Amino acid sequence: MDKKRVLISFIIWFFTGLVFGQEGVEAPSLEKGTGTPIQEKVEVPSTEVISEETLEWEIPYKQIVPKKLSRFGDNLFKMPISTFAPVPDVPVGPDYILGPGDELIIDVWGMIEGHYQITIDRDGGITLPKIGRIYLWGLTFKEAEKLIREKFSKYFTGFELSVTMGKLRTIKVFVLGEVKNPGGYELSSISTLFHALYLAGGPNSRGTMRNIQLIRDNKIIGTTDIYEFLLIGKKDQDYKLQSGDTIFVPLVGPLVGITGQIKRPAIYELKEEKTLLDLINLAGGVKVSAYGGRIQVERIEKYDKKIVFDLENVSELFEGKDEKNNIVLCDGDLVKVLSIDPRVYNKVYLEGFVKYPGEYELKPGMRLSDLITPEQILMETYLERAEIERIDHLTMEIKIISFCPKKLLEGDESQNLLLQQLDKIKFFTEWKEPEIVEIKGEVKLPGKYTIQKGERLSSVLKRAGGFTDEAFLKGAIFTRLSVKKAQEENINRFIKMQQEILLRETATLGTLPEAKISTKAELLRQQKELIALLASYVPLGRVAIKLDKIEKFEGSPYDIILENGDSLYIPKPPMTINVIGSVNNPGSILWSPNRTINYYIEKSGGLTKNADIGNIFVIKADGTAVRAFLKGFRTKVEVIEQGDTIIIPEKIKMPAWEVTKDIFTMIYQLGLPLSVILK
Repeated sequence: MDKKRVLISFIIWFFTGLVFGQEGVEAPSLEKGTGTPIQEKVEVPSTEVISEETLEWEIPYKQIVPKKLSRFGDNLFKMPISTFAPVPDVPVGPDYILGPGDELIIDVWGMIEGHYQITIDRDGGITLPKIGRIYLWGLTFKEAEKLIREKFSKYFTGFELSVTMGKLRTIKVFVLGEVKNPGGYELSSISTLFHALYLAGGPNSRGTMRNIQLIRDNKIIGTTDIYEFLLIGKKDQDYKLQSGDTIFVPLVGPLVGITGQIKRPAIYELKEEKTLLDLINLAGGVKVSAYGGRIQVERIEKYDKKIVFDLENVSELFEGKDEKNNIVLCDGDLVKVLSIDPRVYNKVYLEGFVKYPGEYELKPGMRLSDLITPEQILMETYLERAEIERIDHLTMEIKIISFCPKKLLEGDESQNLLLQQLDKIKFFTEWKEPEIVEIKGEVKLPGKYTIQKGERLSSVLKRAGGFTDEAFLKGAIFTRLSVKKAQEENINRFIKMQQEILLRETATLGTLPEAKISTKAELLRQQKELIALLASYVPLGRVAIKLDKIEKFEGSPYDIILENGDSLYIPKPPMTINVIGSVNNPGSILWSPNRTINYYIEKSGGLTKNADIGNIFVIKADGTAVRAFLKGFRTKVEVIEQGDTIIIPEKIKMPAWEVTKDIFTMIYQLGLPLSVILK
């Protein structure tokens, strides 16, 4: 039994130290600081992928080529249909050709009056009262108006006459060949070839855009090159249509692609254009960032293979002066106009605590004194040491070269170093960030406070106005970042040790008798659960302190020197006592003054059969742990105070690992609410 008690005592000590911190731990004093500025960490370029916008030396040069090029002109036929729909109520011009279905509106006033709204019939004429029949088919609107006026003049005098167009006739045309939606279309009589072509969806992937034919009476009366419209806005090939016309789209001609540093990258159909310069001009010319040292061409050799070849020194070709590189293109060629190196080399960087940080031009023979002048120095600039971060362009390693700005400004030439491209000159500061602690809970002025070097807790409590009447000083929770870090390291060491033991024990399973394998495997499983539980634990960094009224607390052993990041939480008096472990109904019991452990155990349903009454312990509100031996259930023991937690372990009738796991779980359940409070 002594060994069992030693084991439990060790576990209680270990875990209460992790959760609550050791009693009386005093934080390291700030009085030992040297005041020397800490050197900034040098950031080495990472090997991760960097965005293309970051044009720094460490990025490997990449030639960006779009994976997919679209055919030039395709977007024209992807716009809404209304974009190219003919307007039906637009005024017609004097050269509009009349035909069956057109409506004329004739108004007469003066010695005679009349209003006639007449449609030209299928024979091409109209009939007017007293005037008779007039044939208008094939006449222009101007000629028709003149003819109608002459007819009226034969029968009447002293009148005025107006002729306007009413509804326009519809015509039927056919759009055939390599279009997306071939067929017949009924259009307004003022429609043009583009209108019909647009309604048909435009040429498909096999259709030409540069040799579209308009056929009338079985004769080709005109051809249309859509590029003329797209590139220079000419519409003289947008022919007016007549009923019965056929628009025919033949197969596409030679196609070549151009991509990279070109103003209008796309796939182009060639017509009169034959050479590389023709294609560049068709694509709008090269960008200013185009590389004049090389152009690459991918070509398909007929019925054989795909090859690639480079054209070098093409800067004069871009200006139209190089006939040597102005090669004749073949169907299926892909031209890649490469980019210049996007990085800028003739510059250095000035960083840190100077008045004008940024990028500076690296001039020939430039030294530190050309860049570092008294005007650059700030009040807080650290003058004893600065650094040059330099790249060794052979090994691509970063070297740190230090110098003394103070000596440099005094004219010491040994500090006046010669600068190289992409050097980073870094200046530091003597300015120290203020150290801050936080006081929360039951103080009159809770919040964050800036502390001086060596300032103690009592001093900040005075600045916070002291405690409120509801402050529960015994339950104060003081946390420290350095203690939290130490707790994390302890847990990690313990986890690593247990993992090593687990690996060794697992390796011995095969050497055990078959009857013992299942027992050993269960033990290892429990050990694994404990490791997982430990890994999930988040330490608080709590330091156990004992607060009192400020006049008594000041100068006491617990009046510790504060560190940056310290936090003190003073709760209100808790009204319940936690009872955890081997009782029939573990939970929280309402606190009652002057009650013993027996009272709270009874309120929790009494002890279980396996309760180890010889190893009960109490965790006090300040985080310390106290053993409470029960010689008999009715025996009087110490009084339970506000904020106490009673833990009743089970008798050791199971493997030590399971006991450890259960006790850790109980203590962790106690610590978790505290971590929530501190968030």
